[in-house]
Amino acid sequence: MRIAVVGAGLSGCTIARLLKDRGHDITIFEKEKRIGGLCATATHRGRPYQLFGPHNFHTHNESVIKFLCRFSAFNNYVHRVGTFVDGKVLPYPISYKTIDILEERDYILKELAHLPKKVNMANFESCVVSMVGKTLYKKFIENYTLKFWRISPKKMGAEWAPEKIEIRRDDSLGYFGDEWQGLPTQGYTHMFEKIIEGIPIHYDVEIKDYRDLRHDLVISTIPIDELFSFCYGRLAYRGLDFVIHFKETEWEDVKYGCINFPERDVAYTRKSNYSLCYYNGPLSSYIVGYEFPGNASRMYPIYTSQNKKLFNKYLTHLIMVKNLISVGRLGLFRYYDMDKTVEWCLDNIDMVENYPSLTPAERIQWLSL
Repeated sequence: MRIAVVGAGLSGCTIARLLKDRGHDITIFEKEKRIGGLCATATHRGRPYQLFGPHNFHTHNESVIKFLCRFSAFNNYVHRVGTFVDGKVLPYPISYKTIDILEERDYILKELAHLPKKVNMANFESCVVSMVGKTLYKKFIENYTLKFWRISPKKMGAEWAPEKIEIRRDDSLGYFGDEWQGLPTQGYTHMFEKIIEGIPIHYDVEIKDYRDLRHDLVISTIPIDELFSFCYGRLAYRGLDFVIHFKETEWEDVKYGCINFPERDVAYTRKSNYSLCYYNGPLSSYIVGYEFPGNASRMYPIYTSQNKKLFNKYLTHLIMVKNLISVGRLGLFRYYDMDKTVEWCLDNIDMVENYPSLTPAERIQWLSL
């Protein structure tokens, strides 16, 4: 088949390579002048850094590891995160080590001992409180959620919370908890270039109408509402604005690659030390990124009942178009981590390849939230 892939981020490049390896004629169209989407890297004085915040790869899936290691070596960087609470930086995710040093330790342990057996999925707040108790929720999560998402946690869906929030017995594996983690040694942009090697790509091309692409199959990774020119309205995403400083000073806490700031009187949600990802030991200067919640970019789908209904309208529209499929975090309106993005592509490549022959009922059953 002649297949057009719209978007050269992680989903687009992975799908393009898998289909190319199966013998299809692939062309990629990318609206930016660079590859890599939100994972794109640049260099400063020979040091790679990520343009849009830290994206540290982690997985326990051997198929994902095998696929990525075809295109890049990875360092063994273990990402550790701190959070600024009660005037000091504490390790995050929450662990029993952290609880032991809190003034409310005894009360928190009592709350944990009386948590419900079943997680309450009514909304984000109910879910997290049922997982960690009210005190830890108030201290570590509530303000950060309000600050980042700019919506009441009671109005947010809880689908992704159990995967992102937990209390750990052991924090030795850092923020993500997977044994295999790290970053491409030459940066994500270099890895993406290797993934699509031999596949034609057209940069600085924005596809206004998918029908202009005369291909047997069009695979879109752009937001699904944008794909259909917002004909039913706009899906809500949270974006971030990034400010990067090249600092000639020491990083205040070398234990952490990133520090979260739940306090609402601090404008940024977190700051990250990009240098720590690639260099071990002391450095005289650091590349530091600050992240501010914003609306200009579309990065994180906001799970609300209204957004789910709107997405389903677009999905119902999508499945009636024989040669068009929407994939990825933006295309399927799902809060995927990077490992889950690649995993989805590997697990579903047969369905993608055979999509034109699927019935609308088969398509919606497969792609529904």
